[in-house]
Amino acid sequence: MASFLPLAGPPVGASFLPQPEDVRFQVISKQAGEKDWPFAAETGTLACVPSLGFRIVVFFPYSVTMRNDEALDELQSKEEPLIVTVDPLQLLFSDARYFVASMTIEDKIRRLGPYVSLGKKLCDQPKGAIVGPGEL
Repeated sequence: MASFLPLAGPPVGASFLPQPEDVRFQVISKQAGEKDWPFAAETGTLACVPSLGFRIVVFFPYSVTMRNDEALDELQSKEEPLIVTVDPLQLLFSDARYFVASMTIEDKIRRLGPYVSLGKKLCDQPKGAIVGPGEL
């Protein structure tokens, strides 16, 4: 049944293309001694983009460590953003360069789950919110 939901169209009142003020951001970084960090980049921005009634979680990786305010100003990273999901089929075809080496699909699902939850909580914040590290 769930696979037919996109055919029914967007929920009433859902915008087709999100506006910049609809996106919420939070800078995240790997902490010292953290073993379950899933991303190859040690710093990046997690964003929630509401679109068609869905909350899409995106990770913008940074190849160099920046201060948080600089990272938010530099969203034109050289890397393409990664859609953060626990969908096994999407993870099967996702680009391995975004993840820690030698991660299996099961590892990705286990390690990305908390970031999917965190990203979706970002969408519950007021429009245009930029959440600081550790606030959610």
